[in-house]
Amino acid sequence: MASYGNNVYVIWENTPENNGQIFFIRSTDGGYKFSNPVNLGNNTGFLGVPRIGIFENNYVYVVWHDASHDILFRRSSNGGDTFDKTINLSNNNTIQSFSPQITVSAVNNVYVAWTETYYNIQRKLPSYDIILKKSMNKGVTFEHDRVDSINKGTGFVEHLRLAASGNNVYALWVNGTIVPGNYNDLTDIVFTKSIDFGNGFDKVINISNYTGWSSGPEMSVSGSNVYVVWDESLHEKAGYIMFKRSNNNGMTFENHIVNLSNSTSEDSLINRYQD
Repeated sequence: MASYGNNVYVIWENTPENNGQIFFIRSTDGGYKFSNPVNLGNNTGFLGVPRIGIFENNYVYVVWHDASHDILFRRSSNGGDTFDKTINLSNNNTIQSFSPQITVSAVNNVYVAWTETYYNIQRKLPSYDIILKKSMNKGVTFEHDRVDSINKGTGFVEHLRLAASGNNVYALWVNGTIVPGNYNDLTDIVFTKSIDFGNGFDKVINISNYTGWSSGPEMSVSGSNVYVVWDESLHEKAGYIMFKRSNNNGMTFENHIVNLSNSTSEDSLINRYQD
């Protein structure tokens, strides 16, 4: 869902009888009434993970992955009255692309990132990359040259999140080390940023830096402030909601991590997060 002023936009996926559909609906009166649903993506296979980005009341951008594991994009320049033709952003038949994210910065800049996976013959394990494409003309066209992967590590990638403000683009995700035969691989929350409209990204840093499991990160940006939350747990025991912030555009994060859930059931975590 996204909103601006009295306009409210909602998208969702629907898969009746294995027929993938991406539906869009809008309200122009603060949610009192909604338009009829519009099917933005209709396929004979599964479509999923739709995401929406907007700029003020006119520009509405929608991305999703299709049954062929391509990343598809559509835009509206009239507040959702009509949508342009679908654009295939990944357009790669040999690599699976999934879980797209979208963010909008200023009037012209639209960024889309997604996860790609392929089999690494040398490592004999799956490899995961994060790919970013950008449009500097309100989503009319996207750069033809493939941007270098944000992440080229040996771990798996989950729960990618994307945000932008001014010249800066921020990426956050779960990174885990793959150990053959071990399903419960340990995970961390990692972060990177670009200060030049996504042309290049800094070295990936570990936000959680924890020996247990970290998952489900979310991120919000306001001016020079970057806020991150995630869930942490030890083995099968209960999770904890953790918070960390940066006040310098993600250049550094404060050492102090706040336990928002205030749980006191595990001494090891209490000792780590107390003041």
